[in-house]
Amino acid sequence: MAKNFMVYEDYRKAALKHLKTCEYMIDNLGKISNDDTLDGLAKQERKEHILREIYYLLGYVLEGVVCYCIYKKVSTYQSNPNKNIYDLDDDVSSVATSIPNAHIAFHKKNSTPSKTYIYFLSTHKYANYI
Repeated sequence: MAKNFMVYEDYRKAALKHLKTCEYMIDNLGKISNDDTLDGLAKQERKEHILREIYYLLGYVLEGVVCYCIYKKVSTYQSNPNKNIYDLDDDVSSVATSIPNAHIAFHKKNSTPSKTYIYFLSTHKYANYI
């Protein structure tokens, strides 16, 4: 099985894709049909459902932007923006100055007992990323 390959720019692209989807959904809220035969929802219920979906997708927009910004600050990507994020295992103590020897990794299998990891960006811990 081939290993996934992703560069940090993919977070920006995903955020933009989700944002455009949200914009499209908002632009078309006024075009919702009164016909409830498709899903059994009244027009107002369908609008509320779509608004909840927009709210949900906007969370992914914010998460994508924040992850992109974190990666952009990591020196590895400033010198090599095409590096696979799955290989990330970098010292970010210069960015996270309150935690000496802090490291960032994409997934926990990079963990070693001698390092203090503060970010595992494969998890959805938006509050931690902020």
